[in-house]
Amino acid sequence: MLGNRLKALRTAKGLTLLEVAKATGLSRTFLGMVEQGKSEIAVARLLRVADFYGVTIDDLIGTGTDPAIEFVPLQLARRVPTGEEGVSLWLLATHSSGINQPFIVDLAPKTQLDGLAHSGDEWIVCAEGTVRVRVADAEHSIASGDSLFYPARLTHGYFNDASLSARLFGTVVRSGA
Repeated sequence: MLGNRLKALRTAKGLTLLEVAKATGLSRTFLGMVEQGKSEIAVARLLRVADFYGVTIDDLIGTGTDPAIEFVPLQLARRVPTGEEGVSLWLLATHSSGINQPFIVDLAPKTQLDGLAHSGDEWIVCAEGTVRVRVADAEHSIASGDSLFYPARLTHGYFNDASLSARLFGTVVRSGA
């Protein structure tokens, strides 16, 4: 489904794979394999593609329906490939408005999810453990109950340096989406 949506967006905009590759910094071959369903794409790369097209991750992997209220049991939340062993990312709303995308990030001990940058603002709260969050050149250590808000266009990452797992809840808010 993701590959089909990416191809539909590209062709609807009259773009070639090469044009999308140049704009996103990804290879034409790789993008073609993702469109054909022959390769998965890590969340950092998927965010770059979504930003290029002006859509959310949910727009790319969602179901396309639009209910006003949605209950999502965690076991049914959509897992997004992160490309990192021991790091899980779940989207908590399959029918978000495109303005707000809630998520959970689970970090096993000694893992990280880094190199993220996308449109909008991001708010995260540490639900379990302690996480080092890097936003641009600043680092913040957040523990259970602490939160952090920042422009998501700044390169950011989450680092679990501890020997226990950590969990972040957050949301990306895009203005004018």
